[in-house]
Amino acid sequence: MRYSSWDEIENLTAAELELKRCAEKGIPCKLGAHDEIPPEPVDWTQLEDNRHIRAEVLRCIILRKPGCNTTEKGVDLKNAYISGQLDLSNCEVQHPFVLDHCVFNEGINLEDSNWKEKIKLTNCSIPYITASGISVDKYFDLLGTTIRSIDRAALDLQDGRIHQNLALDAARIYGLVDLIDLQVDRQFTCKDATFQLKENNVEFYSDGNRVVMDLQGARIHTAIFKAKHIAGGVDLNSSHIENFKDDQSTWAATEHLKLDGFTYTRLYGAVSAAVRSQWLERGEQHGFYPQPYKQLAKTLHEMGHETDAESILYILAKKSAKEQRKDLYQKIVERAEHPHQPKSSLRLLLRLFGHILWNFFLRRLVGYGRKPFRSILVLLFLILCCWIISLKAWEEGSFAPNSDVILSSSSWEKYEELRFPYPYKINPADDWSNSTIQGRDWESFKAIAYAADIVIPIINFGQTEAWAPSTTRGPWGKRLWWSRWILTTAGWIVTALGAAALTGIIRRE
Repeated sequence: MRYSSWDEIENLTAAELELKRCAEKGIPCKLGAHDEIPPEPVDWTQLEDNRHIRAEVLRCIILRKPGCNTTEKGVDLKNAYISGQLDLSNCEVQHPFVLDHCVFNEGINLEDSNWKEKIKLTNCSIPYITASGISVDKYFDLLGTTIRSIDRAALDLQDGRIHQNLALDAARIYGLVDLIDLQVDRQFTCKDATFQLKENNVEFYSDGNRVVMDLQGARIHTAIFKAKHIAGGVDLNSSHIENFKDDQSTWAATEHLKLDGFTYTRLYGAVSAAVRSQWLERGEQHGFYPQPYKQLAKTLHEMGHETDAESILYILAKKSAKEQRKDLYQKIVERAEHPHQPKSSLRLLLRLFGHILWNFFLRRLVGYGRKPFRSILVLLFLILCCWIISLKAWEEGSFAPNSDVILSSSSWEKYEELRFPYPYKINPADDWSNSTIQGRDWESFKAIAYAADIVIPIINFGQTEAWAPSTTRGPWGKRLWWSRWILTTAGWIVTALGAAALTGIIRRE
């Protein structure tokens, strides 16, 4: 029954009398001889009189019912067996509530209660704590406490407000931790805590997605995730944590993460793109979302980790391109089931091919705009290819001065007889450059400079203006004649993409 005054209580135990005495003196009430948590009793109807406290008697003392002159120091109880549900829902409590090494056979109901002081439950054993809508002006600690719940959430703080700290350090919680829309004005910690949904083949309560900790919509100033073990899902969708601190070992056994809409201002712990990308991938078991990648890149950028931020955006671009290809492929498969629409299927195939080709260039040449200096390596490769072909063409004698006047001059005409047969004993262009007056004053040929002139459109070393390959003197000349179109086109594309990517980075800076 629910007591409205102390005088209504019958059959008081020795522990209940001792608790009232200590509460009225403002001193801790220690029951039993040890600080160790009392063992789970075999029969809750046969409890030690000096340790057994009924939940309704405890409620009467906490709420200062008539006959209970509890001091401003509140209730500080150790080593007790508490039977029945402790129901403090919709109550206002003005003083601290401290339990240490206590065992409950039923849970605690703190729904919509208002606490002006702290709640501290240390090394207790409780079936569940229901505290949706709770408001705590000080801190709420569950240090080392064990909670096991099969038919409801193990810890329910949905829509609650903790004005200072919420601590689950070293807690062992088996079942759902419901922190949806919780607000913690200072710090939330779960150092060395254990959260799991199964123990010794016993399944504990969770939502349909096997989430062990649900923080959807939570608003927390500082959160420290350094749990000992999290076996189950963690839902951070649409939550905001001003300062997010974690240890990657915390997520090692996590089945999945939900990170869509999760925002944070500062990130503490690992910041390398290699480590954080693995963390983000844990959030993709229920589908790909770009927002977590953009959020991480934004935070890393603001913290000064520019290289890691760019790497995360590069990974995002790759994954987005992959998702676009998957969508196009799915549409093609769907259209294939309707053969009366061949034109639309062909258009989708062309779009898919164009998408693959374009993304190949963007990824390989400039890293989707995040790695612009890749284009320099590609340009160097193109120059190398052109240099080899140009050098071979020069050595076999397949170059001629790029001038109508020179080609019709007497100094050059004598080399026309060397057009055939091939190979020649004399290299016409080389001999002309060294033995004639016009040749000695003409632009000297350099294969590497000629290759740079061909490949890089914004550079002019004067080589292409002075020399031109011939298609009739040898095979390497013919190869150079045709390949220069390809190399020039490739050079334009690579240079344009590289310049666009580089100016984009400069603009972002």
